[in-house]
Amino acid sequence: MKITVRTYLESILVSVILGGIIVFAITRLLQQKNTVIPNNTVILNSIPDYLHLLHRPKISEQRAAYFLIKNNPELSQEYVENIVRIYFKECQKESINVAAAIAQMALETGFLNFRGAIQKHQNNFAGMGSLHATHCGLSFSTVEEGIRAHIQHLKAYASDEPLRSPCVDPRREFIQRSSHFGKVKTVYDLCGAWATDEDYGKKLAKMIQNLLDFEVHN
Repeated sequence: MKITVRTYLESILVSVILGGIIVFAITRLLQQKNTVIPNNTVILNSIPDYLHLLHRPKISEQRAAYFLIKNNPELSQEYVENIVRIYFKECQKESINVAAAIAQMALETGFLNFRGAIQKHQNNFAGMGSLHATHCGLSFSTVEEGIRAHIQHLKAYASDEPLRSPCVDPRREFIQRSSHFGKVKTVYDLCGAWATDEDYGKKLAKMIQNLLDFEVHN
């Protein structure tokens, strides 16, 4: 069979069109799936806003305080309400997700039980500087200083914006020199940055969800 130039060009055009359709279909399929990335998170657009470190969820101080007391009835209400008030103040100041910060504090301290290496008097609410189960980590002179250091440390991971309060986080400079500075956008991204636990992000996400779902009964 004799193949004309026109027939040859038409066959090439058809091949190009079919190839383009296939590439487009594959691209759309990948965009619609939760593509897994190395640190066990999913693509950013598929993660709920309330799991972003710079998000501002709708949550009250009362709900946060009652959530902590419900999970640790031995806590003094006055002690918890003071801690929650400071968390809200510092998170608002630095534009950090207060639900994520309080959830991380609850996870790291066992709902303020302090039964690990870090003790209550250290005012270290996020396991800062504690490299393993027997390492006591950092200490801060007051509750407010400890909470401020926690929030400032989270901000170093989540944003490259300057702090709005004098720096009390002794480890901020290390984050600023690392590849993590300002790049950690969700709680899942804290895996390999804040903690080596591969399930750290999942544990935080679950804690945040429990906090946001908690109902206060008067």
